[in-house]
Amino acid sequence: MVAASFNYEHIVGILLTSGANIDTQSPNGSTALNIASSKGNISIVKLLVESGASVDLPDNEGWTPLMSSVRNGHTIVVEILLEAGANVDVKLQGGTTPLLYASWHGYLPIVESFITHGAKINHINSEGLSPLISAALQGHAAVATTLLASGASPDLTNGEGWTSLMRAAERGHRGVVKELVRRGADVDFKRPNGSTALNIACEHGQLDAVVELVNRGASIELADKEGYTPLITAAQLGYSDIVQFLVNRGVNMNARLPNGGTALITAAWYKRLAVVRILVDNGADISICGDFQNWSPLTVAYFSGYLELVHLIYMQTLENENVSQPSPPAAPIVVASCNSIATKSRNGDTALRIACERRDLKVIKTLVRDTYNDLNLPSGDKGLTPLMTASRDCNPDVVAILLEAGANINLKNGDGHTALNFAADRGHLPVVEILLDKGASVDMVTTECWTPLLLAASNGHANVVNILLKGGAYINSQYRNGSTALLSASQHCDDVAVAELDVEKRVNIDMPDNEGWTPLMIAAFNYHENVVDILLKAGATVDAQHPNGATALYIASENGHLSVVEMLLEKGASVDKANKVGNSPLMAAAFYGHANVVDTLLEAGASIDNGATDQNKRDTPLIVAAASGNDDCVILLLDNGARINVANSDGLTPLIGAAGEGSVELVSLLLQKGADVNATSLEGSSALHMALAFGHFDTATLLLNHGASIDAVDKDGDNALLLAAHSGLDGVVKTLIEKGLSVDFTNNEGKSALLNAAMEGHVGVVLVLLHAGANIDQRGPNGTTALLGACKNGHLEAVKLLVENGATTDLQDDEGRDGIATARVHNHDDVVNFLSTHR
Repeated sequence: MVAASFNYEHIVGILLTSGANIDTQSPNGSTALNIASSKGNISIVKLLVESGASVDLPDNEGWTPLMSSVRNGHTIVVEILLEAGANVDVKLQGGTTPLLYASWHGYLPIVESFITHGAKINHINSEGLSPLISAALQGHAAVATTLLASGASPDLTNGEGWTSLMRAAERGHRGVVKELVRRGADVDFKRPNGSTALNIACEHGQLDAVVELVNRGASIELADKEGYTPLITAAQLGYSDIVQFLVNRGVNMNARLPNGGTALITAAWYKRLAVVRILVDNGADISICGDFQNWSPLTVAYFSGYLELVHLIYMQTLENENVSQPSPPAAPIVVASCNSIATKSRNGDTALRIACERRDLKVIKTLVRDTYNDLNLPSGDKGLTPLMTASRDCNPDVVAILLEAGANINLKNGDGHTALNFAADRGHLPVVEILLDKGASVDMVTTECWTPLLLAASNGHANVVNILLKGGAYINSQYRNGSTALLSASQHCDDVAVAELDVEKRVNIDMPDNEGWTPLMIAAFNYHENVVDILLKAGATVDAQHPNGATALYIASENGHLSVVEMLLEKGASVDKANKVGNSPLMAAAFYGHANVVDTLLEAGASIDNGATDQNKRDTPLIVAAASGNDDCVILLLDNGARINVANSDGLTPLIGAAGEGSVELVSLLLQKGADVNATSLEGSSALHMALAFGHFDTATLLLNHGASIDAVDKDGDNALLLAAHSGLDGVVKTLIEKGLSVDFTNNEGKSALLNAAMEGHVGVVLVLLHAGANIDQRGPNGTTALLGACKNGHLEAVKLLVENGATTDLQDDEGRDGIATARVHNHDDVVNFLSTHR
């Protein structure tokens, strides 16, 4: 196969003479002939065919040598294979034949060769493609001509009713269209949905195909089953060049859809200005009403939101009425006798609301004068009334006009929002003032419990907050999560709004939300210093506690907000007030590494060992700072007298915590300050154990150099050697062995260092242990050996090393599995293959 691929004819000949199986298949099913055919290696193909290679043997995906040669356009190879008897109509899984494939790619000589050898010319595959349809789709006119001349049916349809002419029209291949019609294709043939090639060409904007089809006699008035004529189709999609061509050919511009719509109405709906201009300029009837609402083109143009369309059609309306020098209409839709201006459009919108959104005062004034117009009719999607829209968009002039005309000021949309809600939410002070002056309800609540005051406060609109309070808004109203206006303003750092709320003195300054957050806590959490200052001066309870016990000081300390911490302490905050699990502000600051806050709290008299008798794990600030690797905090705490060897309820000391975190500098500092290097936790873990368990080589080395005991074992029976092996620290493993630890020591489970290293794939550790004389076949849990453990976890390099060093490959575990069986059940094929050749 390799020789065939690289066109080594001499080598192929030698191999065949030597008895090589000519039809041997690769894993993907390819034969030498298939490969050579795909590459176009003519001499190899000849040699293989002459030597008896199977010309129709497919690969795993169904590609025969003939199909492979077609795929790459190798004409001579195709001829050789056909002469050798290759099946000219062989099919791929989806039914594609060599002729169909060649037609798709425009390989004319190959197409001619297949036709000469009797290929089925009208075959259709599962995707609805025949050779002719394929050539038409791709625009291969010469191939199409050859197929038609050889008997291909020009009107052959696939399962969806597509013909070659339709496909050529869809793609705009004018040459193919011309040839198909010349050869007898039915130019007005219809799909099941009634569309013709001309309709399809119009749908896809293919002007060249449209011109060719019309020139060849296609009916320009034939509609599909939905009533769409070629003109209406092109008009809807905005193909102005096609529209102009059809108009020039005398198309009926006033043909109607079943719902009464015309090309002009359709173009107006879809904002096709150029199309509208062509139709209007060429005399399309602008008085015809139609479409879903029986609207005129002028009405449709207005609701489309395209003012140029409105003016264009309106000007034509006036010309038809012999009105000279007209001015644009204030509300053009009123001239359409078949439409009410309050009627909703397709999306449920109204003319008045749209005009309010566009700030079109002339139109608005005209619309509100119409006694048939409902000023309060909401839009369909969001339920916005014209007044809500104007209030939301800060149009005080429009708001005034609507209120003067009698708009309902307190009407709610589907979410319960009023015009005042929208104005307050956006901070539109002029609109808020107008609405309040006209009697808007100041405390109306939405479905989610928003009031205008809550909305203004949550968005930081202090001036609106002020005017609402003066208007009598209830200052302690709550959102559904319990948040008040003061809480919202505190969260969003609006000190002006907070001040405005406080001035009223009616506010409950400590009212919490449903989760227990007070305004002071929220301001402290968000580092809003000005808000904190205002709240403290207004008498906020400085030591109020969240349900979890946290105070504002705790929250500020936890987040490192130094200036807020200082302000709270100055106002008498309790420096040691702990949360419900016993953590103090100092503990929180130490845990998160906020050294400046730690320093400030210590200066304020915080208890340095607070927590040793609390409800938590009896952590101290020093323990949590060390375990988190916060060097600066550790130094501050030690300098202020923190006990260095104090342990929590789990027996964890600062040194053990720091060793687990892996900070060499911190561990060194603690050792220098007198930390007990061999202290152990309740689980028996020492600082050395922790460093090794987490793979901290430098930390472990430092501890060993400071006299850490290597003989201690934890509650699982692991000693330093087993932990180092598990973490892959070959240097430490070597040191520990040199210091006298038994290389075959096992823990409570029966695991040895070698088993740990092999199961984790630490080849370096395995090598060190083997050189130190570790028992290579030592049994562990369930009869597992180092080799079986490496096989189970798929560590091929560890497997190779163990086998090379004499591991017994046929040992079985307690379940009767040897290395191969173990690797196979865990899907490690590379290990299986290796062991199969190294028994």
